Amino acid sequence: LVGFPNNREFKLGEITLKTDNEFAVILVTSLEKDKGIADSHKILVTTMARARNTGMIYNSDHTKLIETGKAPIILEPVKLSLSVKRSSKAKVTVLDHSGNKTSEIIAKVNGSWLLDGSKTKAIYYLFEY
Repeated sequence: LVGFPNNREFKLGEITLKTDNEFAVILVTSLEKDKGIADSHKILVTTMARARNTGMIYNSDHTKLIETGKAPIILEPVKLSLSVKRSSKAKVTVLDHSGNKTSEIIAKVNGSWLLDGSKTKAIYYLFEY
């Protein structure tokens, strides 16, 4: 899903997702070349939204960049509710910005996982079946 979701629910095959972000990029990828989302044992979920340099300045109607700013880049967090229609259970681990597993596990609540970037400070999540 790439675009302006307007807080709508999207059913994409086995995946159902919903975000209240004004703009979001949400990628759901099988990490097994020979398997799709429905059969993969490892699924990577990538969540991104708007990004800008520290100190970046636009004019009042955001049509002209006045100051480019500098590092570090500030990422808007994505808050995503995601469910996967599968009979097997998934372990969902937060990954760091290099794609390494952290100790943080996301629990399934009421049939879905809440991937909240404002709390996890992450953009990558690993689903393992």
